[in-house]
Amino acid sequence: MARTIAVVSQKGGTGKTTTVVHLGVALAERGASTLLVDLDPQAALTAAFGLNEDLSPTVEASLMKGIPITQVIRNLRPGLEIAPASFQLNQAELILHQRPRWPYRLREALRPVHGHYAYILIDAPPGLGPLTVNALVAADAFLIPIRPDYLSLRSLKGLLIAVGRLRQQLGLSIELMGILPTMVQLHLRHHRDVLAELTAAFGKKVFQVFIPQSIRFAEAPVAGQSLLDYMANHPGAQAYRRLAALIEEASGR
Repeated sequence: MARTIAVVSQKGGTGKTTTVVHLGVALAERGASTLLVDLDPQAALTAAFGLNEDLSPTVEASLMKGIPITQVIRNLRPGLEIAPASFQLNQAELILHQRPRWPYRLREALRPVHGHYAYILIDAPPGLGPLTVNALVAADAFLIPIRPDYLSLRSLKGLLIAVGRLRQQLGLSIELMGILPTMVQLHLRHHRDVLAELTAAFGKKVFQVFIPQSIRFAEAPVAGQSLLDYMANHPGAQAYRRLAALIEEASGR
C-alpha cells in the first residue's frame, strides 16, 4: 500500500508546492512509483509540470462528482503521475462541507489506486479548510515546510494544535513525518536562531535537510521542469534528493 503524505502549512509562501514537486521527482528518480495530488485551488502543482489549468477532468471531479480518480490521473514521466487541479477547486472549497461524509471524500477517491504506488504526495492549500482536512484524513503522515522566521514558527505551533484536535475529533492515526526548513539562508543570523529554536522544540522531527533559498526554483517551472532536471547538481536539487532518501529510510523502503 502507498505511503500517503500530506504536505501542509498554516500559511502560504513556505515552499509547499515546491516541496511536493521536487520530493516527487526525487522519489521517482529512486525508483519509487509516486502519485502527486494537487488539492490546492491555485493549481500551482499542476502548472509546475506545464499542464493547462483548463484540462478536464481534474481532482475536483473525483471529490464532487464521484468520477474515478483513474480517469483524472495523468502520467508525467516513468514512475511519476499526477491527479491535477483546476480553478474549479475554489468552488469545491466553498461547498464541500455540505456534502455527505465530506472529510473522507479524498480518502475514498484514492482507495482504488493505493496499491499502484509506493508514495502518494498531497499538495494541500494553506490553512485548515475543507480541502486540507480531506488531505489530512486521506494521509497516514504529514510534512510541514517552514520558512525560518518567527512568524512561521508561531504559525507552526498553531497548526500542530489544530491537527491534534482534528485527530481527536475524527479518530485519525496520522503522524507528523517531519518539519522541513525551506528558503534557508544560513548566512543570516535570524535564520540560524530560528533553526536552533525549531530544533530545540521539535528535536528529531526537524529534517536535517535545509532547502536553500534560490531563484533557480522559480526559473525551473518556466522551462516546464523540476530543479532536479533543470540544474541537477544545484544544492537545492541535492537537498531534495537527501530528503527523499530520508523518507524512504523512515518508511522502511
